[in-house]
Amino acid sequence: MKIAIIVRYLTISGGVEREVMMVAKEYIKMGHEVKIYTYRYDKDLCFPGLMKDLDITALDKTNSNFASRFAKIRRVGGFFRELEENQRAKNLASVISPCDVLNPFDQIPMRVSYYYKKLYPRVPSVLMLSDLHIASWSLFTDPLFERAKPSIFQRFTNYFRDLWERHLFFGAQDKITVLNYRTQDFVKKYVKRDSSVIRSAVDSSLFVYKARTAINDKKIKILANGIFYIHRRFEDIIEAVSLLRKKGFDASLRIIGNYSHKDTARAYHEKLLSLARTLGVIEKVEFAGQIKESSNLVKEYQNADVFVFASHMQTWGIAVFEAMASGTPVVLCRTAGASEVLADGENVLLSNPAEPETIARAVELLATDEKKYLRMSEVGSRFVREEITWNKYAAGLAALFEEVSDRRK
Repeated sequence: MKIAIIVRYLTISGGVEREVMMVAKEYIKMGHEVKIYTYRYDKDLCFPGLMKDLDITALDKTNSNFASRFAKIRRVGGFFRELEENQRAKNLASVISPCDVLNPFDQIPMRVSYYYKKLYPRVPSVLMLSDLHIASWSLFTDPLFERAKPSIFQRFTNYFRDLWERHLFFGAQDKITVLNYRTQDFVKKYVKRDSSVIRSAVDSSLFVYKARTAINDKKIKILANGIFYIHRRFEDIIEAVSLLRKKGFDASLRIIGNYSHKDTARAYHEKLLSLARTLGVIEKVEFAGQIKESSNLVKEYQNADVFVFASHMQTWGIAVFEAMASGTPVVLCRTAGASEVLADGENVLLSNPAEPETIARAVELLATDEKKYLRMSEVGSRFVREEITWNKYAAGLAALFEEVSDRRK
């Protein structure tokens, strides 16, 4: 089977980018022919060395000059951004080679499927939807993020924008897959479509297990990992470090992840720096930036005592399973999608969103209970190696390819 994977950008080493890379390699192992299509590819920033064996086509020019001029104008800018995005989708669709199935990753790339299917209507499309983001709802709609409620006029226009997107772009998808049950419910409510839950995975041969010894003194090295977005809730971990230090623990935090790729990320980074200064822990919080080499990322997990994933409303959380595979005990926010497959107190410790004290208590438990620390390290790694595999993930998607292809026949 000829599979065309579509992804918006390959310019950072993030979760979606890793999904695309790993699932492409699994498809190839299964005997499929795979090509990846994207608007932009940066081989130095997107898993350098690991992507080189894949067939990747990127557009040299992604912007419509006309639309770009008006994209930032207040009120009407959104309309021109939509024009620009659709033109990009048309351009990318025009360079896709003949294929048996389209596999867009995330919401914007599904537009490419729509325009490709206008040319080749019998080619099915299976959407892998990590995050649902429509005009009426996104994860940032959650009250915790304190976004202003839309006006009556905005709600009116949002309704028709979603109706348009639902009819055209979601309507072009033969199957939709998501990473967790919560997103499945939202897709049903807002998109009016059924979807299948297929979990993402981890390469356990890369994230090698390292046997641990208990934390014997009060020095605790905490690690967090994620591209800088406000839903990461790194501020909760910084506050937890302050609470632990007040209780006599020599707690430190190392945050790895890109914080310079866009204005909002840089602003969030500045906010975190200010918080660390205010709490008096600036010398104990390190912002390490993006770790480009996977071998170095493995070392980051292996060198940490505890990994904390505080992201609120995160749809999955590959970093959680990378840490677990490496043998690092994990404290996980219970609103992250990863929590759906993990058991509190057995292979993970759960914390509450925006409650730093629950993170601090969980870290303290791991630091003072030797048996629990060692058990969570061993049991967590075993769980990932047995259950969270790329083979299962790719096989689940490939089964849907076969199903929709049979229907077309």
